[in-house]
Amino acid sequence: MRRMVKTSTVVLVLLTMMALVWSSAVGAGAPIKAAHSHRFAPSEARLADGRYISTIKLDGGVVTIRPAPKHLRPQSSEREVETKAWATENVLGYRAVTFGFGLVTITQHAGGVPHVTDLPAWVGLAYVNGATYSCPMIRAGSGTSKLPPLQSDGYAGVVIGDKTGGPAVVYKARSEACGRVVKSSLANALEAISVPWTPNGILVSELLNVQVNVPPCGGIGGIATGGSAAAMTITVYALVPESPVAMSCSPRRLVNHTVVLGPGSTPGAPPPLVSSGTQILHGALGPVQVVGAVSE
Repeated sequence: MRRMVKTSTVVLVLLTMMALVWSSAVGAGAPIKAAHSHRFAPSEARLADGRYISTIKLDGGVVTIRPAPKHLRPQSSEREVETKAWATENVLGYRAVTFGFGLVTITQHAGGVPHVTDLPAWVGLAYVNGATYSCPMIRAGSGTSKLPPLQSDGYAGVVIGDKTGGPAVVYKARSEACGRVVKSSLANALEAISVPWTPNGILVSELLNVQVNVPPCGGIGGIATGGSAAAMTITVYALVPESPVAMSCSPRRLVNHTVVLGPGSTPGAPPPLVSSGTQILHGALGPVQVVGAVSE
């Protein structure tokens, strides 16, 4: 697999959001009771020329990825779809495992999510280690080492239809975190994209009003800033569906937003980073990678 670029600074903002969502899900989980006979291993996902050549199953077959017939050729660019897959906000904080072309069937259904059956699609498999999350409710020294493993603990699949770019969905397998089972989930994929913005006035007291060009069906996902007193870069990202949605949604629109560029005037805060002489720069546009590079 190609080496991927470093994750954008904006991911730091998203990681906090993900941790809160994960903590909520863990609290509603159920204790782990039984092991399964087979546990998914990355070595099972074998690739040749960008295509899966082995059958892969998550959660015992809730998601099945089969090799596509040799005569079935992808109609979309592998590189472009892979960029989109690793910019999927649903798998923020995960690490890439494999990416390839195959036939996908998902037996689990969810409201508002298209059914997937024998879909020619690009599939990115990603992994997150639940042990990296804080577990404040677990008593010190209690540990979770005696809990039996789940079939696809920590794995997720980003599925993007080849012909039209849809359906684009994300399946997260049943996983263990903090001694509890986080149940599986299926959702439409959302892509994190850096979008255009323009200043809407001048810098005043480390605050800059900007006008953001939000794509159709999207919304502002967050703002990242970084730099020095000499030059400061602002990146505004939006979250948009990765595939066409069969529902009415907002058109492209301009949204006003205020960006805070300094540490503020709270007691003990460091001197302001920006001033009227600071050069304000625009962050790079396009997909924002939120999935970590594949392990070497």
